[in-house]
Amino acid sequence: MLISLYAIKSVAFIVLCVVAVMVLKGWQLGVSESIAMVIIIGFSVDYVVHLAAHYDHCPATNRFEKSTDSISAMGVSIFSGAITTLGSGVFLFGGTIIFFQKFALIITTTVLFSSCYALVYFLAFLHVAGP
Repeated sequence: MLISLYAIKSVAFIVLCVVAVMVLKGWQLGVSESIAMVIIIGFSVDYVVHLAAHYDHCPATNRFEKSTDSISAMGVSIFSGAITTLGSGVFLFGGTIIFFQKFALIITTTVLFSSCYALVYFLAFLHVAGP
């Protein structure tokens, strides 16, 4: 129960950060931004939930061992997935259609915030106050 609450809090922070970037860019809420909101939630849940599931299913008995096992088992996969997704998003910046440029910014900021919040904030939170 606590792990899911911590995960929801992390996902909310990620979504708020990406929406803040969209607001700072001065974007109006249109079709592309509405589609992006769904994608933002999907990307932000991915990394956090992988860490949460591994932490929950870890056979260790204390928080230190569980968080260490989670980062050692899932950290490389999460980081590698973030790098490849970030790399694919960077190529969209070269597009001439505005939708692709917006989508590039949305993907790259979501991946950056999501990987930082999952690997740093969420895991540190579990390490300090996890079950």
